[in-house]
Amino acid sequence: MPNFSSLALDLAGIENEADIGEASLKFARELGFDGRTIVYLNPAAQTDPGAGEHFSIITNHPEMDFGDIENIAERDPVLRQIQIRNPTPFHWGQDTYRDAPDLYEVGSHYGVRSGLIVPLLLGEGRRMTISFDIGKELDGTPKQIESRLGDMTRFAQIFAGSVIPLFDTRFELSSALDKTEKLLLQLLAEKFKQHELPSKLRLGEDLVKAKLRSAAQKLGVGNPRTAAFLARNIGAI
Repeated sequence: MPNFSSLALDLAGIENEADIGEASLKFARELGFDGRTIVYLNPAAQTDPGAGEHFSIITNHPEMDFGDIENIAERDPVLRQIQIRNPTPFHWGQDTYRDAPDLYEVGSHYGVRSGLIVPLLLGEGRRMTISFDIGKELDGTPKQIESRLGDMTRFAQIFAGSVIPLFDTRFELSSALDKTEKLLLQLLAEKFKQHELPSKLRLGEDLVKAKLRSAAQKLGVGNPRTAAFLARNIGAI
């Protein structure tokens, strides 16, 4: 049985994406799953209308690759079910992919063979999808699976309320930084010294100083090194 009291304590201590990933994976395992994927979209955070939708994703399947398979969004029955106007929580497995066995085989190759998915519509165009998966067909009767889906739905509703402010803050801070500022902070986070950056990027010393000062101000901290740590912590770089 999932421990919702423990979940409340875990969520109370969330400060960054690593914490989000840890808390969600812990609950997934309490329900008997191996993995989880969280996808969040806030249209208000889009900074480039021509760049398409930008999703924030936390997953322990970053290596999954569908290669040259075309039209996945149109063919994948799970994606289609998530994207309907009013999606509801659902269970999926091999039978779900009877008309797209090649897509199912890709997931199987990476140890993803069935799961539960809870799509959430959060208002103002925001949406979050939480997926728990396992490397085999789900055990249990339909009633037992439905009970696990109910527990997961309860988790998703509590979880979303706790983590959305963190995601949105990250979007706001990240979108405030320009490309050069992000690159400079990335190098600082990788332990480059500030005096090494001008030659590394072939930029003027005064420009580098100005960009780092600007980045620190935008992130509300007092120095570039702290800005680099914060930017990495919130996933801006």
